[in-house]
Amino acid sequence: MDAKFVFKCDVASKEIKNDCTLNPTDVTKGEAPWLWAKNNKYSLENVNGYCKVGKWMLFLSKADVNGIWTKIKEAVKTGDLWDAKVSTSADSEPLHAVIIYTKDYTDLDDVISVLDFLETSDIKPQGEVIRYKTDKQTGAGIYSRFNQKASIYDSKTIRQLKNNKRITDYFKPI
Repeated sequence: MDAKFVFKCDVASKEIKNDCTLNPTDVTKGEAPWLWAKNNKYSLENVNGYCKVGKWMLFLSKADVNGIWTKIKEAVKTGDLWDAKVSTSADSEPLHAVIIYTKDYTDLDDVISVLDFLETSDIKPQGEVIRYKTDKQTGAGIYSRFNQKASIYDSKTIRQLKNNKRITDYFKPI
């Protein structure tokens, strides 16, 4: 990953270690498919070797994506969010994928906390249902465009799930 496409900061000091000021609409897929925003909020041990990482997914228009990406980078800088990425421009694609990571998809408190932040900071469009999936699903090639259930949670029902069931009721050890 080329450093010029990565915004990176230290959470404790709020110091920017690598300042990528590029906007998603300014970079072509040929230059880089993604822009990244990263911080050191969690160590490798805190994320279980990345085996339980998951993500909230938003799909934004070209008109909205740059402003939202700026908000996300600020939230990564302050530690309100962990890592995130956004797809860059392609003429054939009307929407940009915005991915906001969480460290553990079985930690519903954390997953909901990130959703709460996305809603209260106006990153998630009001009234829009967004989906959450695991990196394991992505790694297995599970995408909604193939008519597969590509998410384990959505922003409309996750709070009821937390109130009604234990997460272990839904997942068996792999």
